[in-house]
Amino acid sequence: MIEYFIHSTLFLGTVYLIYQLMLKNTKAFQFNRIFLLTTFLLTLILPLIEFEIQANDELGLPLGESTNFFKDKQKAIENQKTVEVVDTSHSPLLSFQNIYLLGLLLLSARFIFRLFNLIQLINKKGTKKNGLVFISTKEETVFSFFNYIFIPKKDIESTIPAELIEHEKVHAIQLHSLDLIISELASIIAWINPFVWMMKRSIEQNHEFIADDKVGKEKEAYCSILLNSSKGKQLPMSSGFSYQSLKKRIKMIYRNKPSKQKIMKKVSIALTITIIAVVFSSFQNIHLIKPYTVIIDAGHGGKDKGAISETVYEADLSLLYAQLISKKLEAKGIKVIQLRENDQFIELNERVRLANQYNADLLLSLHLNYIPPSQFPNKKGMELYISNKYIQGSDTNYRYKKIMNLASVLNQNYEGELKVLPAPFTILRESNCASALIELGFISNEEEKAKLVSQDYQDELSTLIAESIVNSLD
Repeated sequence: MIEYFIHSTLFLGTVYLIYQLMLKNTKAFQFNRIFLLTTFLLTLILPLIEFEIQANDELGLPLGESTNFFKDKQKAIENQKTVEVVDTSHSPLLSFQNIYLLGLLLLSARFIFRLFNLIQLINKKGTKKNGLVFISTKEETVFSFFNYIFIPKKDIESTIPAELIEHEKVHAIQLHSLDLIISELASIIAWINPFVWMMKRSIEQNHEFIADDKVGKEKEAYCSILLNSSKGKQLPMSSGFSYQSLKKRIKMIYRNKPSKQKIMKKVSIALTITIIAVVFSSFQNIHLIKPYTVIIDAGHGGKDKGAISETVYEADLSLLYAQLISKKLEAKGIKVIQLRENDQFIELNERVRLANQYNADLLLSLHLNYIPPSQFPNKKGMELYISNKYIQGSDTNYRYKKIMNLASVLNQNYEGELKVLPAPFTILRESNCASALIELGFISNEEEKAKLVSQDYQDELSTLIAESIVNSLD
């Protein structure tokens, strides 16, 4: 959010400077109106648009041979210690967001209140004249909102100068009230940007310049009316006959209009600089991204079948889940490296060597759990193992934080029980990237085994793990 407001402030600041130096005094009022509104809206939209260019980083590294670490895993289970799953979703920008939201809420309430006041005035009985509706108010000056002209009650029966009617008619015909509502809403959304308020004042001032230019052909007489009608204030979000600084308006009335050639020259320069600013602002949001790389290690394989429960082999089931998860990750644009893609035997140290050849963002080793049913007949659920060394200095260990983020996301959507445990597994301890070993469930539990081998559950669980990986990487 802070980055958004920095970009919008820099862009709008540049545009505001262009307007003040190049366009404000050209008397090209209609062009200025379009320029101010368009750039105002671009300020809100451009910082939100991001362009991503994905870098192609293909590696063709061969796979080697290998072994199993089932015994290593069983030894670690004896000394397991549960680690609390930490919610890492809190952002350090929370206080800034709260301040912004508070300002947004207050300004929105003010906008609704002002709009309500105008609607109340509109609902009063008025007099139609020259396509306008004249309504008596307690306010001290004349102002308009779309085609409604509000006249001080004391002036209703007096003669209203024709110039005053024409002035407000210009506001009504050209829908200046629509500009005011748009600028008001934009300033609410981007209230924290100081240039928003300056641009809003410039839009309001330009409206008065437009109306003055249309009506004030007899300069002295018109300025006299302007001076006599300059007291009091009209309601916000309405167009007022004396809304802007009188001195600036009178100066603009008496300013000689530059030649068309000079106006076009300034307009061309202003547009060129603005386009450059727009392009530069867009390039700020172009990210050359390298695809995330995830290594999926299907445990066991070949002569090492891992845990066995009747006809269910851990090596076969872990490979099946590895293939499903890999396919779903690749569909999300993640680059996936599978340490084994078939029923092959790979030594444990070879797995580590292969994994460390890739500059991966995450390594996930997949296994199935087994505990003799006679000892723990109801044991079920997933277990996620992290390296013991992650626990030491966990507050500053980015690998620990990445894995705990994965565990947190996984835990939010997994219907069963998820335990996070430390372990001295070689694949975790020796790998160069953030690494985790997941026991997908207990094949020693008949109920859970039936789920693990069912096609529907395989699709459901592999989708859950793949989406959790993607969310934790983002």
